[in-house]
Formats: sequence, C-alpha cells, structure tokens
Amino acid sequence: MITLGLSYEDKTTGFVGVAMSRTEYLYGSVRVGLQGTTLKDGKPLDWIYFDEQALVKENTKKSPF
Repeated sequence: MITLGLSYEDKTTGFVGVAMSRTEYLYGSVRVGLQGTTLKDGKPLDWIYFDEQALVKENTKKSPF
C-alpha cells in the first residue's frame, strides 16, 4: 500500500516523485499521483499518474512539500 508523502519510483519509466494522491476505482484499478521533486520556472511540475503495482518505494524520508 502506498503511503502519501513518501517518494516512489515507477519501475517502467524510472520517474521518481512524491505520492500526492491515491485513487481506487470501482473495478479494481488503483492509480497514484506522483509529483516530481524538480521545479520548472520556479513551480512544481504537474502530477503524473501511475498504477500502484508499478511503483517501488524510493526512500523513507518525508517529502519537503
């Protein structure tokens, strides 16, 4: 189970971000919104959504957000 506020990496793309949301759909799909830790023009990047089962925990340190 995903813990919001921790960093995760998508096994397929290698994208690393902080878990900001977790959505469970009626027919079993679970998606997690990750926000990258880098800034673009001084603003955080948009969230990118991944299947929960494709994510691995990056570290146990809480997000600075």
